[in-house]
Amino acid sequence: MHSARVATQAVLQAADAAEYHARLRRDIARQIGRATMLQRLGTSRLGRAVLVGGVALVPTALARAAAWTRVSEPALRRAGLA
Repeated sequence: MHSARVATQAVLQAADAAEYHARLRRDIARQIGRATMLQRLGTSRLGRAVLVGGVALVPTALARAAAWTRVSEPALRRAGLA
């Protein structure tokens, strides 16, 4: 929803692709980076063991990891979604 709303706003404001990508990057780059790091960690046997072991030791870690990869509340507000 977020990227679609940002794209729609860019079209309505006659923004070019660079402006759209800059806004999208500003809104979600950190979350994508965190998700990518978790995904890469999970591709190795050791990484999966660390992830599963970490969640077993700290059950709230999974919810925290999910929250860290979601679009932030301020970005949702900027897009008119919150």
